[in-house]
Amino acid sequence: MQIRALYDQNGKILAAVHLDAAKAAPHRHPQPHPRHGQNVGDFTVPDEYTHLTFEQACAQLRVKVEGKLATLWPH
Repeated sequence: MQIRALYDQNGKILAAVHLDAAKAAPHRHPQPHPRHGQNVGDFTVPDEYTHLTFEQACAQLRVKVEGKLATLWPH
């Protein structure tokens, strides 16, 4: 599962778009735009979380930034 996530400096996902669904119907999926202190990035949900729904994955994962690399991690 691919997502585009808007996240804060603590890695909390504030908004997200399911990219797999957005590719099928791009006009139906608004894109998140970061404000001050926020970032946006595209991520692959780790294999051990692919059984979750999009909403569950966004609620249970956060963005972990190490240097220039950002990945999804459990809370």
